[in-house]
Amino acid sequence: MEVAAQIPSTEEALASAQARLARVLDEVKLLQIRTQQPGTIVPPPNLPARMASDGVERWRGSPLEASNRGTWLNQQTLLCYVTDLKRLEAVLFVDEQTIQRVTGGQNVELTFASDPTNAATGEIVSVAAVPIDEVRREITAAGLVPVVPPGSRAPTWFQAKARITAPAVAAYTPGTARIRVGSMSLATRAWRAIQRVFAIEL
Repeated sequence: MEVAAQIPSTEEALASAQARLARVLDEVKLLQIRTQQPGTIVPPPNLPARMASDGVERWRGSPLEASNRGTWLNQQTLLCYVTDLKRLEAVLFVDEQTIQRVTGGQNVELTFASDPTNAATGEIVSVAAVPIDEVRREITAAGLVPVVPPGSRAPTWFQAKARITAPAVAAYTPGTARIRVGSMSLATRAWRAIQRVFAIEL
């Protein structure tokens, strides 16, 4: 009889424990990142160190880096991309003297700053008609464009996109691009050289 009297309290304790377990499992599901399409996980662009309100450095670079394991991420933090590496596009930054000769369909050879021996090929698919406000941070950080001193006139850059045809490359890898354009007469080359020097002098 004494054991039978303890059954209700034991059942209540079991039910409470099962409810707590269910809540924990639901919270674990919230930590699982799901995507609606198959692909390869690609880290977002590197960011400078993030500081909390208390002045303590939280994380830097990419949230996926091993050094950031266990750190707290704010809501709306870009964690990663899921993409098909065979469909990557290269974003090219072309100066205003050269952009006039860049058109769709031209072949591009891409050389990466991190590995100059590894090259990829592509094809121009779009050329912007309006200059961009600024060059991406990873391009400047890699030293691929000159740093403009304060008070000096910044160069004008236009953006073009190239579909990478071979081989597949890692995302956000900066480098240089060689675009195969049409031939140019010596007179046109001289005029462009004079125009470029004149622009620099201005």
